[in-house]
Amino acid sequence: VPGQLETFSIGFSESRFDESPFARSVAKHLKTHHTEFRLNQAAAIDVMESYLSHFDEPFADTSAIPTMLVSKLARNKVTVALTGDGGDELFQGYGSYRWANRLKNPFYKTFKPAVRSACRLTGLSRLNRVADLLAPVPADGLRSHIFSQEQYYFSEQEISSKLLNGQRAGDGFQYEDDPAVQYLSEGEKQALFDFQYYLKDDLLVKVDRASMYYALECRNPFLDISVVNLAFSMQENLKLRNGSGKWILRQVLRDFLPEELVNRRKHGFSIPLADWLQGDLQYLIDEFLNDSVTNEIGLLNKEYIQVLKKRFFSGQVYLYHRLWVIIVLQKWLKEHDGCQVN
Repeated sequence: VPGQLETFSIGFSESRFDESPFARSVAKHLKTHHTEFRLNQAAAIDVMESYLSHFDEPFADTSAIPTMLVSKLARNKVTVALTGDGGDELFQGYGSYRWANRLKNPFYKTFKPAVRSACRLTGLSRLNRVADLLAPVPADGLRSHIFSQEQYYFSEQEISSKLLNGQRAGDGFQYEDDPAVQYLSEGEKQALFDFQYYLKDDLLVKVDRASMYYALECRNPFLDISVVNLAFSMQENLKLRNGSGKWILRQVLRDFLPEELVNRRKHGFSIPLADWLQGDLQYLIDEFLNDSVTNEIGLLNKEYIQVLKKRFFSGQVYLYHRLWVIIVLQKWLKEHDGCQVN
């Protein structure tokens, strides 16, 4: 239909990751011309090599895979697309911001060691992840620690004491708050950290490279300077209310969408990587996390990699992102000249 808005989405066979029915409902309600693609393990394998080589660096954000595919999908119909990047950082969308506020709560400050031990004793994957998040860290590294654990990545302590094979760890994120932001809550300071680092060095890089691979131009309305200034001037209770982020954006959406779509629980644009690494993508673990490759690269501790693999396949599936980071790093180093680390 001439003049009709084009919308695009990616779906997954794994139902807990699949938001395509909701995207379809939104498109139907707004009367857009909607196109979707269903991503399975076979399709992910097809795009894997393109993604890992096109980014021209060891880039371990797996959402680059569906981003490339949705860009390809969109480029068949349009040359310019709008994205929602920046909305979470500006309007308190991520769960890590709630954790930043919680960790300043007197209860957590007093009982954090006991809560951490109790989480470990359960043996549950989800609570093991919480225990990692509750580990003691220096104050000037707390935000990078919260970010890494919310994203299932290595902690700085884990990298320096377990993962590196006698190599010196790089400097972590150490920072002092600007006096101008002292009025912000801990959750808002965590969001500012993401805005300065995660958004700039990961999310925008991912979308730019993935979309330009198919000559698609992407624009970010939330990052218009007037929107950014407005968001940073708002009180937190306009962003976070009753434990739910993006409160003010949800109020705006109520003029356009039914309540059941407005109040849905947030999901990230992620792939079922933990399942796939135990399925069709397990060949990447076999190929790049074996002792031979690890010895050839010479950077990482092969014994600890084997420990991580054993824990992952015995049920601690939250470790999948750690394994993926190592896969991407060792694959990239192996395939580029001069990768030997002495």
